[in-house]
Amino acid sequence: MNWKAYFFFTKGERRGVITLLIVASLFLLIRVLLANKLEDSSVIYAEESSISSINISENSSASIRGNAESKSFKRSGKATRRSEKTDEIVEINSADTTTFKKLRGIGSGYARMIVNYREKLGGFYSSKQLLEVYKFPAETYEKIKKQLSVDTTLIKKINVNTATVKELKAHPYISYYQALSIVENRDLAPGMRYNCLYDMVVDEDLREEDILRVAPYFSFK
Repeated sequence: MNWKAYFFFTKGERRGVITLLIVASLFLLIRVLLANKLEDSSVIYAEESSISSINISENSSASIRGNAESKSFKRSGKATRRSEKTDEIVEINSADTTTFKKLRGIGSGYARMIVNYREKLGGFYSSKQLLEVYKFPAETYEKIKKQLSVDTTLIKKINVNTATVKELKAHPYISYYQALSIVENRDLAPGMRYNCLYDMVVDEDLREEDILRVAPYFSFK
């Protein structure tokens, strides 16, 4: 048997074999490269996932800490505002808005209205006059009334023998017609003047209760 005949390749066959070997080598090389690339991609994805998880965890922790700090700050602010309230006695004819706000139940709005009303009156002669402030709560007054004092010497009085209609009617307790009546009766005769409250009661526009209510604000100089 001639074994050489079995292993003898023509020139064309040798080229074919070489081409097949080259193709097979390239195929193997491509598979190896793809396998390495997929492995690298998996590693990168795993690392990115790990980093993302860490970032999410850190952000969540920061958010929780921020919320806790915010709540703590709010509680601290409320505690501070509560601690600013006082049990001290407040003289209502000299107190400013800051002092009034130290009383329980009185904020900036009511503090301003109390001071404005006091200016219109000329001062308070009774702490109960706070109830005349627009929508001032009776329950708030009941809570703070024992802390209120009134210095009536600070009241600004109106001289009824020299005051004009405009000056008189500016007072919350005196209407325009009452102011006009006071001035007209006073000026009926030259040198006529009021000497006491009861000189004013004779006027039909001035009832006794009206005069008594405004009496602390009148002077008869």
